[in-house]
Amino acid sequence: MLYSFTGGNDAQCPRSTLLLDRTEQHLYGTTSFGGDIGCGTAFQLERANDNWEQRVIHAFTGTDGCFPSGGLTLVGRDTLFGMSSGGGTNNDNGTIFQIAVANGTWTESVLHNFTGLEGHSPLGSLTRVENDLYGTATNTVFRMTFMGGHGSVSVLHRFGGELSNDGILPFAGVAVGWDASAKHVFGMTWRGGKFKDACSEGCGVAYEITF
Repeated sequence: MLYSFTGGNDAQCPRSTLLLDRTEQHLYGTTSFGGDIGCGTAFQLERANDNWEQRVIHAFTGTDGCFPSGGLTLVGRDTLFGMSSGGGTNNDNGTIFQIAVANGTWTESVLHNFTGLEGHSPLGSLTRVENDLYGTATNTVFRMTFMGGHGSVSVLHRFGGELSNDGILPFAGVAVGWDASAKHVFGMTWRGGKFKDACSEGCGVAYEITF
């Protein structure tokens, strides 16, 4: 047992995967609930000899995000990226956020507030390739490019819904590969696809997006 959450300010109900940094001395993750007002947290577990010490590095307030469900993505040694399924400034559609450390202090900033047009309520984690981050929101796959301290989000694919065979509800993140001529984004959807007899909304698909 590395750490047992108490349900108080240290948070509760982690749903994400854990991220181990290159030093293998720190683990990072999110909790969907708990924290100062119950909107969830991002936390660090730091190895101290044979023990692990837990530290909340950000407690979400609602306007900067709420209910993060996916894991965190580390860029370099000091910057984490993630998504919240709710909160933000656009009708509770969720956010893409950054948490960076300087001189031992962690600071969170919102890079993008989902509007619904590019998807909403993201549940998965982000995948970094070069200077871009890739992820999924409700019925979209997107790429975020950094511009002036904020993220510019473009939709790579919008799923067609229950009547389409390309899938619906891509809850998890994506894998990204590339060759000399194109990038390839791979992922899965919870529902949709051709087979609607066995599953009323389809049994899900695995997909590839090439661009």
